[in-house]
Amino acid sequence: MTLPLLTIIVVVVVVVATNWRLKLYRVIKVYDGDSIHLKPWFWQTQDRLLEEGVRSFKTRLYGIQCPELDEKLGHEARLYMSQLTQGKLVRVRFLKREKYGRFLVIVRRWGFDVGRLLIRKGLGSRYLDDKHYYAVDERRAKQFRKGIWKKL
Repeated sequence: MTLPLLTIIVVVVVVVATNWRLKLYRVIKVYDGDSIHLKPWFWQTQDRLLEEGVRSFKTRLYGIQCPELDEKLGHEARLYMSQLTQGKLVRVRFLKREKYGRFLVIVRRWGFDVGRLLIRKGLGSRYLDDKHYYAVDERRAKQFRKGIWKKL
């Protein structure tokens, strides 16, 4: 009885996941707090990126700037990003390519926006391209003096 139920659940998950705008990818490397390397999950062979012969690719979180590894809290931002995403499946929304060729993306894990979680912990700030995205989260991190906002 449990095997048919499990089969139905797996089929429903696969159908729903393939029809959502946010596709599933596995994080294969975390470079720093706002840059990760993604690989499509096995059933998404029709992805337009794969049609171009790309098997994995580097991405950058949209609307967020984390400290670099040689800056204060840079390693903490990378560690937090690794704990959230390294080796795990995430949902990704592609927005555009940046000038360096990386894709700007919004990454979700457990339904939470990973960029928003980084900003709420004070491990990143809003990127100047978008003035309003993550504004409330950054204001709250500043108010409670979290992470990079401790000495303000």
